[in-house]
Amino acid sequence: MGRKICQKWRGLSVPGILAFHVLDEQGFHSLWTDEATLDDCKLILRLGLSITTVIYIEDGTPHSIAIQKYKPRRKEFIFYDPMGSYNTNYLFRYNTDNWITEDKLVELNAGDPIHAMITISDNRVLPLLKRIFSGKRIYLI
Repeated sequence: MGRKICQKWRGLSVPGILAFHVLDEQGFHSLWTDEATLDDCKLILRLGLSITTVIYIEDGTPHSIAIQKYKPRRKEFIFYDPMGSYNTNYLFRYNTDNWITEDKLVELNAGDPIHAMITISDNRVLPLLKRIFSGKRIYLI
């Protein structure tokens, strides 16, 4: 068991709370929903924003990835995976071009249908994101 007493200028870091603090201190805002659709995601990517989402990897563990592009002809999303190469089942621990089909993204996703989090530094984009997710439960910090 760890110590429960904090020394002066030290404290307990909870990842989610720390993320909120950093976002607030740096002037960033984050909007997320568990109800994004494929069309919502494609529109957000066309705006030049990336989307952080949660998928379940092979052993059932939830895992975050950052979707960066959409390839319409192949109906695939290109994403960054901090664990390495998703397409080789993490045989390679460095990041290569990871891709996932539309259907597979929805099948593996933790949302209903897609969990999407967008972090921005420009407040002018917020009203547009709110319109995109109109009628859906959204959370904003």
